[in-house]
Amino acid sequence: FRGEALSSLCALSVLTVSTSTGGSHPGDLVAYTSNGVIKSKSPTPMHKGTTVQISSLFEGMPVRRSEFVKNIKREYSKCIGLIQAYALIVPNVRISCLLQMDKK
Repeated sequence: FRGEALSSLCALSVLTVSTSTGGSHPGDLVAYTSNGVIKSKSPTPMHKGTTVQISSLFEGMPVRRSEFVKNIKREYSKCIGLIQAYALIVPNVRISCLLQMDKK
C-alpha cells in the first residue's frame, strides 16, 4: 500500500497492519488512529508476510455506510475484480479477501 491509500483507509475505517519478516523476530501489530498516526505497536506471533485488516468501514459516516450496504454486492464484486487483477500480476503472493457484515 502507498502512504496515501493507508491514510485514506484510516479516515474511513479502523486499520491494523500485522507484518513479519520471518526468522526469530516476532511480527509487529500496528494500529492506526483515524488521522493516520500510529496508535499502538506491539509484537505479535505470525509467519512471514503482511496482513492489512480493515474493520468498521464507513462507521463514522452513516450516509456513506448506508449507500455502501445498499450496494454491497456490486461494491464487493468491484473489490474482488481489483484483487484478482493484482493476484494475476504478482507471483508467489497469497491474497485473500473476507467479507464480514455486522448485523445492525
